[in-house]
Amino acid sequence: MAASRVVNSWTVGAELGAPDVAIDGSELAAYRLARMSARLVQHLPAAGVDPMSVWHTLAAWCPVDFVIGRTLAALGRTPQLQGLAIDVLAIRGVQAFVAIDSSCTLTAMARVQRAASRGPGMDEVSFDVVVTRSPGGTMITRFGLDVRLRGPE
Repeated sequence: MAASRVVNSWTVGAELGAPDVAIDGSELAAYRLARMSARLVQHLPAAGVDPMSVWHTLAAWCPVDFVIGRTLAALGRTPQLQGLAIDVLAIRGVQAFVAIDSSCTLTAMARVQRAASRGPGMDEVSFDVVVTRSPGGTMITRFGLDVRLRGPE
């Protein structure tokens, strides 16, 4: 029976720095186009909704969605999370501060907000994640992340 890694090694307030993430402008543009096309194929917008407002909303949020996905992958490569099965339970309270529309490098810092054991080798952890542009430290986005971590038993 494996001991809970969260309870033994993480406390509320502990920080976890993710490896830098390189964002390629052309990859971001392709992602945006694919996401927007997929949404429009799903017959969005609904009756009575202005199609241009939907288009602009999707265009604005696709880069944030892309950054969050890349950030989650980077967090999974940290020494603290490597080797664990990670189930994303929720992404909450997303705030976007600066638009990303070209190539750049991002840095993410996750701070433990809550950690609880859910049985042998299984923990649930809530993080506050802040993503900044490197160099300069301009805040790009901030969000809450709830995960279930499962280690070897």
